[in-house]
Amino acid sequence: MNKEKLVLEKQPKAQENYSKPVFIDSDLYKKIVELKAETGLPIRQIVNRFVEYSIEHVEIKEEK
Repeated sequence: MNKEKLVLEKQPKAQENYSKPVFIDSDLYKKIVELKAETGLPIRQIVNRFVEYSIEHVEIKEEK
């Protein structure tokens, strides 16, 4: 009886550049859906652009 082995080749680690779930209030989601309908852009692209902009323009204040 010939016992051939199953060979799995190691792959380089992929960059973590894939979607992750984020939870938002339903009223905000509805507004994003409205933007999608108006612009034709995918929700993912709209949300990514909002988050990128927010991160680049955030200001953190110290507690008083």
